[in-house]
Order: sequence, then structure tokens, then C-alpha cells
Amino acid sequence: MKKTASLLTLVLAFIAMNTLLHISPALADEKTISGTVSITKDDDGKVTAVAVSTEDGTKYAVDLDDNGKKLGTDLDGKKVTLKGDVKEKENKLWVTVMEFKKSDE
Repeated sequence: MKKTASLLTLVLAFIAMNTLLHISPALADEKTISGTVSITKDDDGKVTAVAVSTEDGTKYAVDLDDNGKKLGTDLDGKKVTLKGDVKEKENKLWVTVMEFKKSDE
């Protein structure tokens, strides 16, 4: 009986992990994006939004975590290549920046 219960627990754990691995890609899609950075500031000069626009006209709003803020403050108006997780929220593409660098172009 103990053997059967242990085997059942192991099988259920495997199914749960496998399900999570298949669900995760639907939640976020890791992409490499190349485009131009633009920022929006409030009246006090604080960055309130960062975006990256690609040559084909696609615009990505950038999550303002540490990487997103650094991207905006360091490279406003510059061409960049970044890797990040892309999600669609409220009919808008959002990217959580994992890494970025200034493009050589």
C-alpha cells in the first residue's frame, strides 16, 4: 500500500510539473527586440514611461523595474537590442527587460 501511495504521489508531481512547463510559454514569450528607446517624464523630470519602437512600427511598453528604468535613463533616443519577456495586456505589448545593449547601427 505504501508503495502504491508513493508511486501515485510521484506520478501526480510529474503531471503537475509537466503542466506548469507547458503553461508558462503562454504567459510570457521571450523575444529579442531591436528598436529605438523613448521615454516620457513628468513635470518634475521623473521617468514615467519607457517604450521601444521597432522599424516595422511595433511599439513595446517597458515594465519600469530596475532594468526598464536603466534602459530608459541610459539609452533614451538610442537604438538598442534587448531580450525580454513579452506579454499583451489591455491590447498593448509589454516587455520585461532581461538584458539590453546599445546597437552598433
